[in-house]
Amino acid sequence: MADQPRSAPPASQDPEAPAVRTSATLTQTTSYSGPLPPAAELQAYDDAVPGAAERIIRMAESYALSRELNVVYFTRKRDAHPERDRLLRQFAKASVAPT
Repeated sequence: MADQPRSAPPASQDPEAPAVRTSATLTQTTSYSGPLPPAAELQAYDDAVPGAAERIIRMAESYALSRELNVVYFTRKRDAHPERDRLLRQFAKASVAPT
């Protein structure tokens, strides 16, 4: 059961004094960078759902392969325009040539 905020007792015993309530909240966050969570957290996922760690690792591997294939594809696509590149070089030479 979650802790409930507790009210502080009134500052004075004067019945006309306004009630003073104080509460505090503690928040803890954890973050990590990369395709996989830390080993302890990965184990906790696997404890909660058997096989989850293997699925998470496969997902990370699939994502990495997909990114690698995209880099290869777009690099080849970028480099597959020799005529365009030749024309751009000619234009660049013409624009800086002395008149």
